[in-house]
Amino acid sequence: MANQLVVEGRVIKADWKNATEETLVVQGVAVEKAEGKLKAIKSGGEKATSAPLFPPKRACQDAIWIVLFLVFGIAIFAYGASQVHKAMDEHLDEPELKHTVSSHEHVHVDDIELPSVSSFLAMVLACFATAVASSFGFIKLAQLQPACVVWTSLIVGPVMGMAMGLAIAAAGAMNGNMMLLIVGFIVLLASTCSLCCSIYWAQTYGPFMIKMTEVVSDVIRDHPCCMGVGIMGSVMAFLWAVAVALSFASIVLANPDLVSKDNSVGRYSTVFVLALALSWGGQVTNNICHVAYCGVFGRWYFGGQDDSSDSDVDAIAPTLGKGTPNTLGPSLTVALTTSLGSICCGSFLVAFIRGLEQVANQMSRDAQSSGNTVGCILAAILKCFISCIGDMLEYFNDWAYVQCAIRGVSFFDAASITLTMMTCANIKYIIADLLLNSLVSCGALLAAALCTAVTAGLGLALGGASTAAIGAIIGLFIGLLSGAAALGVINSGVKTILACWAEDPTALMQTHQDIHDEFVSRILNGIRAQQEQE
Repeated sequence: MANQLVVEGRVIKADWKNATEETLVVQGVAVEKAEGKLKAIKSGGEKATSAPLFPPKRACQDAIWIVLFLVFGIAIFAYGASQVHKAMDEHLDEPELKHTVSSHEHVHVDDIELPSVSSFLAMVLACFATAVASSFGFIKLAQLQPACVVWTSLIVGPVMGMAMGLAIAAAGAMNGNMMLLIVGFIVLLASTCSLCCSIYWAQTYGPFMIKMTEVVSDVIRDHPCCMGVGIMGSVMAFLWAVAVALSFASIVLANPDLVSKDNSVGRYSTVFVLALALSWGGQVTNNICHVAYCGVFGRWYFGGQDDSSDSDVDAIAPTLGKGTPNTLGPSLTVALTTSLGSICCGSFLVAFIRGLEQVANQMSRDAQSSGNTVGCILAAILKCFISCIGDMLEYFNDWAYVQCAIRGVSFFDAASITLTMMTCANIKYIIADLLLNSLVSCGALLAAALCTAVTAGLGLALGGASTAAIGAIIGLFIGLLSGAAALGVINSGVKTILACWAEDPTALMQTHQDIHDEFVSRILNGIRAQQEQE
């Protein structure tokens, strides 16, 4: 870690070796917590010093979690497969449902027409192709017109809310439904207020986010294969979700007592394991992409920020040399091998909390159906509390995985190093001014909307209205999945650049002085504001 950075007599980036309890108190840490946090910062700094950037050889970290993940997945899929015959015997005992179905033949179950296998595959392939095209288009637009993308990402949500409110109010007026009319005006009012806030945020923080978007888009332009990683991750996540859903469907159909109202333990256990399985697999595939992206941006930052051997900027990490001609290959290899255990470990923590969240959600539904008002309130409070913990874990994981990508450390060592970096470099003041989530969410929603329209239209052409409805559901699910995975490169890129700047600002000062100055300015403003409050 580089020495401290001082601007206008204020410490912008502190050296962890010289950090004291008084320094932390000035940053806003409570006096009674300063001693404990100082120990954590010292510990993280020592771990960062002992773990060089991009080591030539990496040990496989947290390998036991790879084994646990594989055992968990194999156990669920094997048990689900073993229950298929029992489920079919109990629920498909009618002769007409047992005949062999052609791949081009539509299936009718309980008056619902399911698409043929060929139609289903055609819609899935069309959806993935649309997701790739829309994600490429969004990133290209972010490169050419970053201001347009940032502004659109901020106002699209409120504008859609206003349109929805007007539609609800209009429906209420036409039907003479006063309650619907009131709800529509409330939605319209709330969305209008949200739009005003979004415009204020765009004017205040938009220019900063526009500059960050330009830098990230330039890196993606030089490494277009990153988009392929996102699509690979979305395919893996889709296959995992389908496999888990089919496994649990066969288990529940073969053992209906598991989810009966009289078996609360079995029902809650099933909900927990299902949510754990879906979330763990989804988190693993998403974080594989994230770590690969972080490796690409980390090699770009510390390797001279150029893909040519005649780069004008010397590499900060000695193992990278000057210029980084191949960054995706080694980055993806790290994510799939030496850091896979760390990915499984951090993903499990989030998935476990998401499982508890779904149990609390099920408890709320049970209390509501039984008319238990107190139970509904308690379950809602519990769900909110658990959800907040999950969101914080998921957010912090993104930052910790940057250290896994650039240093190859274990997950918990990465978390310790991240705490030190974030605290010493005052990154909290920069994060507060980022509009990152809005940007990525807008792109994912755009991909989902296009995928939904394409698959619904294709389904209508192949099999009629029922196939179109199923196609729309498939398009929405895969579109959100693929859009979030492909556009996650923007999220990963911004966080990696910030984490690398906290490690050593030198490279950014040499190549993107304006971004470096923006970071310094945001931190100075944050420090001044905090001192004025005191």
